[in-house]
Amino acid sequence: MDLVQQYLDADAGNAISELKNAGFSSDQAKRFIPEAISSFIDALQSSDLSRLLNADGREQLSKLLISVDVTGLAERLDIGSDMACAGLSAIMPRFLRFVKDNDGLGSLVSMLANGGTANLTNLARELLH
Repeated sequence: MDLVQQYLDADAGNAISELKNAGFSSDQAKRFIPEAISSFIDALQSSDLSRLLNADGREQLSKLLISVDVTGLAERLDIGSDMACAGLSAIMPRFLRFVKDNDGLGSLVSMLANGGTANLTNLARELLH
């Protein structure tokens, strides 16, 4: 099972609720979550995962929004960039906690390894702690 599906199984209801509070319809929220997580995983290719996971919530969000192609995400979902930022702000801290707290790092390593090895050293360090 991939990491996106694991997260959806564990936290979709809460994530959808947070997105609805941020102005999304239920349908938009359901489409946004997997796209946002995929965009986030793509952004990790050029990020330092261990620093991101160990940062406080505000710093995590700041680093995330800088790394993710918010404009591309918004265009794929036919929503505004402001809405995409609001959605990321609502669910990405939850997703980072899920990854950190539920041994999602193993799945994340596998996903990143399929796309490149830039972060594997940091991920291995994180897994061994």
